[in-house]
Amino acid sequence: MIYCIDSDSVTLAAAHTTKGAIGTIKFLNGFWNPPTSQTTAVIYQARIAQVSGTPAGPLYWNFLCETNLLTNTITGTIRSAVLSIGAGASQMVPEVNVVLTQTSGTPSFLQLGVVGGPAAIASGAGVNSFVAYYPTINGSNYIVVPPGTIIGITGTGAAGVFQSTIYWEEFPA
Repeated sequence: MIYCIDSDSVTLAAAHTTKGAIGTIKFLNGFWNPPTSQTTAVIYQARIAQVSGTPAGPLYWNFLCETNLLTNTITGTIRSAVLSIGAGASQMVPEVNVVLTQTSGTPSFLQLGVVGGPAAIASGAGVNSFVAYYPTINGSNYIVVPPGTIIGITGTGAAGVFQSTIYWEEFPA
């Protein structure tokens, strides 16, 4: 089943900066695949819109593997892309605009790569939304998120208001 999570509008702050450490970093939008999920998430796409303001630069994918038990408040809502009553529940945990914390350790997130986005352009002054597709393997685009991994979108600095949606599918691990 395909799932999505939308961030609503988020004003970037210093905590949204790429490569931050657990206990200090926030995702604009993202999710955690708990080690006990027995599920692999495959990200197909991210859609991002600059709502207002002037960003300090583009947005980035950040991730951390083999995370301890996350202890922060769960924020955001994961929805099935199958618009029906009784659609199956996701095994992922939403992590939208909240400081990420875990039971022990303070490792820094790794930057997977750039998602894209405007570079220091005021809203309305250029392209203010974009779609990011992922590496093509056998004709499919995706990023694979195994159990125990947290992944999300971060920024460059404390500027700009963005909204994003991430789409993925879940498979038995």
